Amino acid sequence: DSPDLLRRVSLTRARRTLLAYRRFPIWSMPEALANVAGLQIPILIIASAAPPGEAGHLMVAMQVMLLPMALVGNSIGQVYLSRAPEEHRNGRLGPFTLSIVRRLALVGALPIAIVGLSAPWTFPLVFGADWTRSGEIAAMMVPWIILQFVVVPVSMSFHVVGHTMRAMQLQVAGFILRFGGVLFATQLHAPLVPSMVTANAVFYAGMLALIPFTVRDSEHSPKDLS
Repeated sequence: DSPDLLRRVSLTRARRTLLAYRRFPIWSMPEALANVAGLQIPILIIASAAPPGEAGHLMVAMQVMLLPMALVGNSIGQVYLSRAPEEHRNGRLGPFTLSIVRRLALVGALPIAIVGLSAPWTFPLVFGADWTRSGEIAAMMVPWIILQFVVVPVSMSFHVVGHTMRAMQLQVAGFILRFGGVLFATQLHAPLVPSMVTANAVFYAGMLALIPFTVRDSEHSPKDLS
């Protein structure tokens, strides 16, 4: 019961655990900041530099297209995270992660594609003719959203195998790619929303390509986290 558990806690064990997992707070905070900044700052640039209303259309398209992430992807991600440490200890994290990726692709790719590619016609019917542009943006976002839907639930594999610094570096690279892509587009007077959409698709494609290299050493034990 709880009193017995509390009696087992000691300063020595607490210190040992803190040292073993010290990388998580050190690298996870800049990782999270880079992830948020990589998505939000390009939107601010678009709001200031794009034609009036473009940022609003982008936000509506994102809300609709990211809905599968909220409804399905997060739940599958929680299941993955609950089982991944055990699969890692047993040396099966690679096959387990691949099975989750395949399942996510089977569950999400077709519905996301249908919703996105039909959006130029369905958005005016649902939201009104003024939101046709949102539907056009949603159609552009299909590759990005499919890749994000597949990748994000298994992205915690970096933390499961102890590569917290690599996860942070990846998010910083993603921030540079997404922020830099939109900023560069402003200098070329190129369309900003397609630049942001393309940068996000490239970022998640790169993350998907890196995950197999991250989990291939899954036969190592969690002691590598120290």
